[in-house]
Amino acid sequence: MADQPLSFRVLDSRDRPLTTARLTVEPLAGRPAARGPYQADEEGVIHLMWRPQVIDEMGPKVSDRVYLVRSALNWRVEAPGCFPALGTIDLRDKSRQVQAPELKALNRQAKISPYGTVVVLRRLREVWGGGLAGRPDGDPLKRACLAFAQSHGPVANRLGASWAWPAFVYEGRTLTLRLEWLGAPWRGAEEAPLAARVGLMAGLPLFMAAGQELLPLPGVENLSLVFLNKYYPGNDEHAMAKQAQVTITAPAASVQALAQGRLGVGPFLAAHPPALRKLDPGDR
Repeated sequence: MADQPLSFRVLDSRDRPLTTARLTVEPLAGRPAARGPYQADEEGVIHLMWRPQVIDEMGPKVSDRVYLVRSALNWRVEAPGCFPALGTIDLRDKSRQVQAPELKALNRQAKISPYGTVVVLRRLREVWGGGLAGRPDGDPLKRACLAFAQSHGPVANRLGASWAWPAFVYEGRTLTLRLEWLGAPWRGAEEAPLAARVGLMAGLPLFMAAGQELLPLPGVENLSLVFLNKYYPGNDEHAMAKQAQVTITAPAASVQALAQGRLGVGPFLAAHPPALRKLDPGDR
């Protein structure tokens, strides 16, 4: 089976190639054809040859053969002075070999096509908003936020969200974590269910994680989660999707109580329900 070419074009937020970027991978199906490190070239492109996994789906008792050819991996791209980017690739195709002569037209060979993606890395200064922007890099609050973001970035992705920019804002003793909702734009006669969906699917799990691993933090009395998302106004499938945000804000003590099981999900949501706000163009 031929190796599959994978490429990662790494840019900063101003579309400039990052030649210092490097890639690490966690194989899920298949493996790299060569050992790392995998480093960007002078154009900011990281090239990786991947050896797919071939799985016999029919078993030994069947004369016809169907093979699943799969290349799957979790990847992480990082560069000095930048916030790392995480993602998953899962490419699949099938080969079929039929023994009956009259069915030979059903035979096919799996296509091993090149795959490329663009990765945008944000400078660390773009991660901070509000009072965090002017603090030194060694500030305890910034260090705690950065560690939480890096350890829970994969968790957020699995919950259907990714970090927005700025990702952390500190104002008036409230720490806000900002994320982009990756789900499809909401389509419905009412937008209110969007708040419940985002709040339950991603907000609560991240609140619990923050209560266990981020809090308590000096100077932080409230924690807020903001999810930027889109919706179709008036259930009009031909309209342009518009921007909205779902916000959940709670005292840090309540978030810790939720994470520790001292406060149930029902009472927590009753006291701190998700709030939906439609945004005007240009709002963030």
